[in-house]
Amino acid sequence: MHRILLPCLPFLLAADWPQHLGMNRDGHSSETGMLRTWPKDGPPVLWKRDVGTGWAGPAVAGDRLIFFHRVDDKEVVECLNPTSGKELWKASYRTRYQDDFNFDNGPRAVPLIADKRVFTLGADGDLRAWNLETGTGIWDRNVNVDYGVEKGFFGTATSPILAAGKLLINVGT
Repeated sequence: MHRILLPCLPFLLAADWPQHLGMNRDGHSSETGMLRTWPKDGPPVLWKRDVGTGWAGPAVAGDRLIFFHRVDDKEVVECLNPTSGKELWKASYRTRYQDDFNFDNGPRAVPLIADKRVFTLGADGDLRAWNLETGTGIWDRNVNVDYGVEKGFFGTATSPILAAGKLLINVGT
């Protein structure tokens, strides 16, 4: 298990970061007043949480933080309160992905929060939509099976995006 830490910074209300690279997918934050240096031991910790494996960063929209990781043979989607770390809902499904290099079997794609839904794409090609408020699954499909994609070097790792009302992902290599 790994541990995520959320430092307690002087600004708890921040801009949304609902997808890979932020609001506009450009890695730019409009936040101001950021600390230029941290205390020697870092800022005070607001909350801690043990998590599984993976490379998927969190997505945040309003009072919802979506964290996507792997625990044993399940890919897990958790919705947390970003201020308290309190779990609001949790969903999971079995995954078959195994990293050929025994490096990390977890998901690699940052979730997308859009239109009151959460979209996740797991390392084995499992594309899923979830209700943002309840965590109820809306639909799922395996794009690797649907399109005959062979296992890639690091599994499926593209983060979904929404453009002009269309959900876009890169399928294959």
